This record gives sequence, C-alpha cells and structure tokens, in this order.
Amino acid sequence: MAHLTKFFGEYIRPKIKRKVQQARYLLSDRSDLAAVTPGPRPLGYERIYHYHIRKTAGSSLNTAFKNAFRDPSAGMADEEALFARNWGVIAGKVYVNHSEYLLERGDFFYGDGHGAFHELAIPSNTFKITILRDPAARVMSYYRMLMHWKNKDIRHPARKAEEGYLGSCFGEFLERVPREHLMRQLYMFSNTFDVAEAAENISTLNFVMTTENFATHLSALSALLNIDLHLYRQKSSCGPVMISEPDRARLVDVLAPEYALLEAVAPMVGVHRERGRPAQVEAPASSSLGAALPA
Repeated sequence: MAHLTKFFGEYIRPKIKRKVQQARYLLSDRSDLAAVTPGPRPLGYERIYHYHIRKTAGSSLNTAFKNAFRDPSAGMADEEALFARNWGVIAGKVYVNHSEYLLERGDFFYGDGHGAFHELAIPSNTFKITILRDPAARVMSYYRMLMHWKNKDIRHPARKAEEGYLGSCFGEFLERVPREHLMRQLYMFSNTFDVAEAAENISTLNFVMTTENFATHLSALSALLNIDLHLYRQKSSCGPVMISEPDRARLVDVLAPEYALLEAVAPMVGVHRERGRPAQVEAPASSSLGAALPA
C-alpha cells in the first residue's frame, strides 16, 4: 500500500494536476494575448524563471519584473489581481506563475513557482534565478505568516492545509511542521535533503540572490540583464512574534543542514553563472523573449 501511495503521489497526481491546469487554461479567456509584443532576449535566453522559495522576498522580485516594462505613471501592477488564473500579459510580456503545465511549456517572458527543482521540467535556454535567506529568519517569517492568517482570518488557499502546523506555541510548531516546509530551501533543490545534491543543483542556476542583500543583488541583476528592475517591498506587514531563547536555539540547531547549504553555495551568490548559457549571446533585433502563450 505504501508503494502505491508513493507511486500516486510522485507520478499520477502530478499528471492529473497538469491536465487540470491545461483544461483551465484552454477554457479561459485568452483575448489579451493579442497584446503580446516582441521583447528582448537578455544574454540570449528565451525566458526567465524564478525558483520561488517562500518568505525570501520572492514576491518583491516578481513585482520588479512585472513592472519593468510598464509606464511608471500607470502605477504598480497588482500581482494578486492579475494572476488569479496563473498567467497574464503586462506591457506586452507574458508572465506565468504556479502552473506547472504552462511553466513547462515555456511560452513566457518571466515565470515563477513554489515547485521544487525535481518537480518541474523547465525548458532549456532559460535564465534561472533563486533567492536564499538566513534559515532561522525565513522559518520565523513563515511562522509569523501562519499566525497572521489565523489571527486576521486571511482566506489564503494554503491556510486550510498549513494552519494546523501552528499548535499552541512555537515548540509545537517545530514538532508539527513538515520537514519540506521547515527546510524548504534545502528541499527545493534536493528531495532527499542532501546538502551536496542541493548545492550541485543550485550551481546550475544563473543568478543566486539573498534576502539580506536583496537590493544590491537586484541592482546587479538589472544591470546584467539590461532590464529596469526597481525595488518593491511586498508581503512584509505581518506583525512580530516573540519566541523563547531555548526555542530559538533549537530552531537554529534543527536547521543546521540549511546553514551548511548556504555556506556551500556562498561563492555563487550575487554573481552571474554561465552554466547552461546559450551559445548565441547576441540576440537578433527581431527576436522576442518568450513567445506568446498559444491562443
């Protein structure tokens, strides 16, 4: 029975999920695809993808890209409103989020998702980014978010499944929260929580940022890709939560593998890595980055 459960979880459920996403897309109103216009191909890449680890400033990076080609006088693009269907067109560019079906098709300018490295087949010739954060700070931010959902009765899609991790105190939270959420940075790049494997997979990305140096890394990324990226602070309003020193020490101890991962990838942070770089660096003037999703 355990074997069948694993088979369903690893092979059957993802296929069903993608079929549902495909049907949802095909039945959606796609008239705004007519507004898609040719765009740049930074460094010769056809698209940009962000491995979005929760509570690392990922929403701020997404917002920077989604506003990069807009007229500033139009105001900031509203990520939540525009992407309830998992894709949208902003300033002639296609953006996709959290749809494995659409992300694996690759017909976008910029995409992001919470799916782990082993769960997604992102097309080749994609400029890949992720953001890492001090592990304890990230978990505390995740805990604050869950408390915020509960205390303010926030109707988030993940609340039903994740509110139960809270318990009555932080100690109970540490006992209840699944390892793949507690050490999401490690799990994102290794489903066996292997530090060496995760570091190797991160080394295949083109740019690694950190939350602590987000503004500096965003500026470097902007210059590298020649895309006008501005700093937007998103989803940072959850109130503070106090925990005891013993609980904090326990948290840091539990997260030792993630701290080892951050140490292993430290030389990769904030610099352009060319592994997997396309042969054609200079793009022809008529090319577009991320063809439109099929109408």
